[in-house]
This record gives sequence, C-alpha cells and structure tokens, in this order.
Amino acid sequence: FWKPISFDEDGNTIRIEQNDFYIIRSKERLCLPGDIAVYGQAMTESLGELRIHYAGFAHPYFGFYREEGTPLIFEIRGHNVDTFLRDNERIARIKYYRMSEKVELTDEEKKHEEQDEYQNQELFLSKYFKKWE
Repeated sequence: FWKPISFDEDGNTIRIEQNDFYIIRSKERLCLPGDIAVYGQAMTESLGELRIHYAGFAHPYFGFYREEGTPLIFEIRGHNVDTFLRDNERIARIKYYRMSEKVELTDEEKKHEEQDEYQNQELFLSKYFKKWE
C-alpha cells in the first residue's frame, strides 16, 4: 500500500503524481522547552497543484528528550497534474507560543516522554503496518 520514494536524478526534487498521497517529514527538527508550544500551519493549503496538511500542534517538550530533536510530519496530495516538490521549498510556517507558565513534568511523565512514539517520530508507518526496508 505504501512505497518509499526517492529524489529525481537531480537529487533535489521529488515528483508529486496527480491524485497520489504522500507523507513527508521536515528537515528541520524541533526541541521545545517546557514553556513553548508550536502550531504548524501550511503556507497555503493549496500550493499550485499540491495540497498540504499538517495537524499542527506540538506541545512543550516536543523533541526535548532527543539530542537531535524531532521532525514534523506533513501530508501532501497532488491535484490534477504531476508536479514537483523541491528540496528546501517552504511548505509550512511554524508559530511559537509562550505558555502562561512553564510545564513541570514529574519523573514518571519524563520517562513517558522519552519513550513516546510521537516524540520519536521520524517517518515510520503505524505499528499495524509491516516494517519496510
């Protein structure tokens, strides 16, 4: 059902085929402190022949317990014609929000955050799908 895609020959472009659905991750990684949350908003829901969606909220401490941070995951769907998505093309804005007060986690909550799939997301399918290479 899902298949990995790779860049075109130029190494900087992926082809978005019409009416196909893609799941991609950001190159950037977030590592939020306890007093910041973010909302990811598509630059525009329709960017030419692409439709971009991100269910947009990352809570305080998102990516905090990973040395390299955590990427955001986006959904992209092609419209009526094939088009291209180029490396470093901006598809979303990240809005930062200061919390009214810093969130303090208990030791148990910290342990949960360190092991949480959401914190450790890369670009994996749900545990209900067979592993890919």
